[in-house]
Amino acid sequence: APKALDGQRAWYVGFRQTNRLLVGPVRSSAAARDLVNDLAREGVQATIFSSEAGQEIERLSGK
Repeated sequence: APKALDGQRAWYVGFRQTNRLLVGPVRSSAAARDLVNDLAREGVQATIFSSEAGQEIERLSGK
């Protein structure tokens, strides 16, 4: 796994007919941008996602 994900928790949220994999939470929009940029340097495509109020997000179980 990319070093940028060290210490991050994994979550998922329904997205259309599939699921979206999330990591975080992060402290701020700037921290989210930094994480996306760090992942890009490691060859991982990522985008920033903000949930809507009340949107159900599930923690991903397992290792």
